[in-house]
Amino acid sequence: MHEVVNIIDELYNLEEGEKELLEKKLELIIKLGCNSLIKNLETNRNKLDFITELNILYQLVVELQESEVDFELVYEEEIQCGSPDIKLIIDGVNYWIQVKRLNQLKNDAINRKVIKQISEELKEIKKNLFYSIKHSEFLEFSDVKPFIQCVFNNVDKIADGEKIKYKTTDGRFIQIEFYKPNRLKFKHLQEGSNMGTMRCVSDEINEHIRNSTKKALKSIGWNHDNNNINIIMAESTSYEDIDFGNAIFGDEQIIYNITGQKRWNRQGNGLISDPNFSEKLNYYVALYSVDKKLITNYEKHLFIISEYEIDKTCDLFGIDRIYYPDTYIDS
Repeated sequence: MHEVVNIIDELYNLEEGEKELLEKKLELIIKLGCNSLIKNLETNRNKLDFITELNILYQLVVELQESEVDFELVYEEEIQCGSPDIKLIIDGVNYWIQVKRLNQLKNDAINRKVIKQISEELKEIKKNLFYSIKHSEFLEFSDVKPFIQCVFNNVDKIADGEKIKYKTTDGRFIQIEFYKPNRLKFKHLQEGSNMGTMRCVSDEINEHIRNSTKKALKSIGWNHDNNNINIIMAESTSYEDIDFGNAIFGDEQIIYNITGQKRWNRQGNGLISDPNFSEKLNYYVALYSVDKKLITNYEKHLFIISEYEIDKTCDLFGIDRIYYPDTYIDS
């Protein structure tokens, strides 16, 4: 165990308190008999993936124990038709959990910094409107000034439904759309601000989430049923709920009818539209570090593909927020 701690500390320069927490987590994992996870942490090159598995496995077990729930745990069970990372048996039901870690894309890191600069500049526009930003795969910091100038040149036109698109000479683009804050409200969602709220989506992020999810789904070789609940849990180092919502449920859109009235809905391009996806997966859970550290616990945001046993699942796994396919996601 101490060898694993030293390896991880040397590779990632753990912060104060992280080594002690790592040791605590490893001790529990050893007691649970998950020796193959220890081996993976020792020998596998993709250690970050297995650190995510360690974090969520420890958290799930501790939360179940604190709730006095009887369970049986199997890690990396070898079966012919698939091999999800975690199997929890509770009240005769198999909860199959495949764990993923979504690392920030190089382009995305730059894109988000560019968008952050843009959002700071847009605060100067005093309009009681939401705005969304859509952009091409690559952005550059040199795009900020001409885009902002383009927006301010058209500031008198800004109104509900107005779109402004800036194109570069090499074919890249940034598009902003403004709309009134009359979003749908759901019990499990947090309220957003009516002033200057930004919604930014990226095709590159969408594709990354979709490909990762499809790969994770290959580990589950059976459809969900009353005895088998299939879950993907993915740690996100930089993505937001709107990114997962668009990839899983479909892109959000505003539709205007001939009288000018508008209606919010989703396009039918989400993973949920694929029968192979919706018949296999019950829930997708985005994991967000509570303290932005490597050795951590997570806040869990659940995206519902099948509502079967949703209340029980949320109670068992300490879900912090849930989204339905028709949920408007603030950010």
